[in-house]
Amino acid sequence: MFKGRLDLSRLSVGGHSFGGGTAVGATADPRSTFKACLALDSWMFPLGNDIFSRKRTTPVLYLNSEIFQWEENLVAMRKWVRQGPQTQLTIFFFF
Repeated sequence: MFKGRLDLSRLSVGGHSFGGGTAVGATADPRSTFKACLALDSWMFPLGNDIFSRKRTTPVLYLNSEIFQWEENLVAMRKWVRQGPQTQLTIFFFF
């Protein structure tokens, strides 16, 4: 059904929470050919510190709700600034 319909030369990766952290980690794999990464409410803690020493060129967009804005998580996200392009947006919900 998908044969001939997918352009594998223009893949992106994304995920939510642990999947968001996993998607970001996937961009640091030297075999990665991802063109972009969307990390929704990414939980960065499980990645470990060794991941931040890897070279990354894939642009990352972090889209977080305020509940994912604790200090250790933000520090981990900011470590990627030195490694490549990224944007971080926070959505605040008011009830």
